[in-house]
Amino acid sequence: MKRRDFLKTAGLGVVALTGFTASCAKTKTPNILLIYTDDQRFDTIHALGNRAIKTPNLDRLVQSGVSFTRAHIMGAMYGAVCVPSRAMLMTGRTLFRLQGHGAVIPTEFMMMPEYFSEMGYYTFITGKWHNDRFSLNRAFKDGKNIFLGGMHDHWNVPVYPYDPASKYPESAKRIVKKFSSELFADAAVEFVKNYDRENPFFLYVAFTAPHDPRQAPAEFRKIYDPDKIDLPPNFMPRHPFDNGEKDVRDERLAAMPRSPEEIKRHIADYYAIISHLDSQIGRIIDVLEKTGRAENTLIVFAGDNGLAIGQHGLMGKQDLYEHSVRVPLIVGGPGIAKNRRSNALCYVSDIFPTLCELTGFKTPESVDGMSFLPVLKGKTDRLRSEVFLAYRHFMRAVVTEDNLKLIKYNVRGEKHTQLFDLNNDPWEIDNLANKNEFENKKKELTRLLINLSKENHDICDLNKPDWGIPKEKTTAEKVVHFAVHKDIRLLNKAQPKYNEEGIRALVDGLRGTSKFNDQNWVGFEGTDANLLIDLREVRKIREIRIGFLEDQGAWIFLPEKISVAVSRDGKYYRKISSFNFPKPKINPFFKTIQDAHIQADHNVRFVRLNIYGLKKCPFWHIGAGDKAWVFMDEIIIR
Repeated sequence: MKRRDFLKTAGLGVVALTGFTASCAKTKTPNILLIYTDDQRFDTIHALGNRAIKTPNLDRLVQSGVSFTRAHIMGAMYGAVCVPSRAMLMTGRTLFRLQGHGAVIPTEFMMMPEYFSEMGYYTFITGKWHNDRFSLNRAFKDGKNIFLGGMHDHWNVPVYPYDPASKYPESAKRIVKKFSSELFADAAVEFVKNYDRENPFFLYVAFTAPHDPRQAPAEFRKIYDPDKIDLPPNFMPRHPFDNGEKDVRDERLAAMPRSPEEIKRHIADYYAIISHLDSQIGRIIDVLEKTGRAENTLIVFAGDNGLAIGQHGLMGKQDLYEHSVRVPLIVGGPGIAKNRRSNALCYVSDIFPTLCELTGFKTPESVDGMSFLPVLKGKTDRLRSEVFLAYRHFMRAVVTEDNLKLIKYNVRGEKHTQLFDLNNDPWEIDNLANKNEFENKKKELTRLLINLSKENHDICDLNKPDWGIPKEKTTAEKVVHFAVHKDIRLLNKAQPKYNEEGIRALVDGLRGTSKFNDQNWVGFEGTDANLLIDLREVRKIREIRIGFLEDQGAWIFLPEKISVAVSRDGKYYRKISSFNFPKPKINPFFKTIQDAHIQADHNVRFVRLNIYGLKKCPFWHIGAGDKAWVFMDEIIIR
């Protein structure tokens, strides 16, 4: 169904939106405040059981609404877990029903603020947007202090003003020397204080705290003495086996093996930045109360994913343990029970349909989520019988309503199974998978996991023994040509990375695989590469072929252009050809190897190659403005 046709069936024809605005004021249609935090684990709120942390304002939200203690994200297909998490929040769709696994939100997927805008709401954003820029302006009509990207220095925040043209040029970016949580709260407070429209508002405040670097102001760091911090019961110096992500960026934030002292310091810093974040959330709640809007505002507070910080020997969120996939979720406002806890299983993608029902709108057909309104109304404490969880191609898990959890791993053919009873073992310490008395339960949950995988459109077939091994080139191809082991040098100051052999790897006779870190690729970041190859004698050449890797999820793009010049004596060069690549398509996390083929018919000794890269990620990419990589290997001359 087309969008405009859908709106007509939602009980509000497009032509009636102006009239609806007036009716909103008369019927007290509630405002919506959606607060989303970055890397905040489910157990970081004082009122919900963590006595070590101070969160008086989040405690206020707990007391004024319903807290979901088993809210989850479904997972991610790459290390930047917050990208699909935010796409699932905005669209109400599940992980494998996202385009490009969430980096780009296509127009056929109705977004939550976009829909409420169509229904007469005035939509406003401040804070983090980690999806494509086109979808930002589809979702919001206004905004301030918008951060486009994944992470930043909290004291030097790169932000943009709202751009009605959706371009967000680099020239519009400014660096604000104020702590990020305060900067975003400023914009939210100003918006609420000055809001004078009759129609209700949808205010989205997407904080970047408590994502690292955890740089809380000094007065909040003083609250937490690392020496007095208790280690979590599941602290481990190392993870017991290779989970496939032992070298991801997050895992390098602390030394290996993990030391108790360093983990305590990280936890103290984590708690400090959350307490500061809490104080800024308090400012937003205060202005709602002072302006008289609190009683008619639905407040939803949630996190985009959790974080390990020493649990299971891990630091990041690239796993399926509870500390990484469970998130805080609190909903309060008119007609919602106060100070209630719910154990109902749910996803962040369930927020969209729930807000639709709370405001009396029909849920868009593109939404997969399940409304938890019956739970908010106190009619039930059951929603889903299980949740399906996935991370990349090699981890899958299921959590059942009775709190049993099965995790399956297949990391490069090495398989592991974990079975936990979360009622008796909430820290996931005692693996029951290999105990005879749980064999039948393990088989039952395995069958359930396979069925859920199919139902959720999983790209992996868990019935196949090799489900965790992607079908891609994983071994280097040997190739013989004129330039193998010949002299090669750089003519400019570009610094090659990702290979200990440097540019010599470009003519070592081994072609790179689909893994950018396989030690065959040579990467150049944000720069061109000018190379000279000496064949040591004059040879008749007929072809030059250069392999390039495209992996947009790793900020790696094909170059724009290649220029080739040749010489017999090394003094006089003549350009013989050039090769132009097409502009990159919006195809996030697509991975391919592509060769540049250049025909030749010359007697030469020296070959000069100028490789012109993109320099920066395109404006539509989630890393827009960041340096782009060119990865090349092998330079074949025949």
